[in-house]
Amino acid sequence: MPGLAGVPRPGDDPGMRIRTLSLLLTLTTMVSCSDDRGLGSQPPVDPSDPVGRIAAKVTGVRNAKGRLLVRLYRGGEGFPSNAEAAYRTETFAVVKGTTNIAFENVPHGEYALWICHDEDADGNLKSNFLGMPTEGVGVSGPPPSFIPGYDGARFTLDSELSEHDIPLRYL
Repeated sequence: MPGLAGVPRPGDDPGMRIRTLSLLLTLTTMVSCSDDRGLGSQPPVDPSDPVGRIAAKVTGVRNAKGRLLVRLYRGGEGFPSNAEAAYRTETFAVVKGTTNIAFENVPHGEYALWICHDEDADGNLKSNFLGMPTEGVGVSGPPPSFIPGYDGARFTLDSELSEHDIPLRYL
């Protein structure tokens, strides 16, 4: 049944419902929080490669429960849904409001950060009945209204320090 003035309501379009459910499933898959590589995994660094530090100020942390699970991706393969594709994965203690994190001795190159506030420290991202995450997530790059692909989150480490502000989003 049409809404006011004959304009259809969003729920009247079955195609819109399918597209919305498809988007929800995609987002849920993209923000999987499981840590399949093991905590603190780190590939070997060639001593001749220049290295730097990647630091991030994670803002909007709603409480001090659990931990921050942080993945550093080198290249777009698997970002952000495949934990095994992450270059490095580490966990950090959580501070309500703002939590500072850092990766040390990172070879220069192109990277992206993905962060999950794993509030119950179970290694899994909680979601609501629609499949939308209920624990906080964030990525490097400009604050998005959704989780972007690698191109939207990438940055270059080409000096001693690369600093980032990453707001967490909760639904």
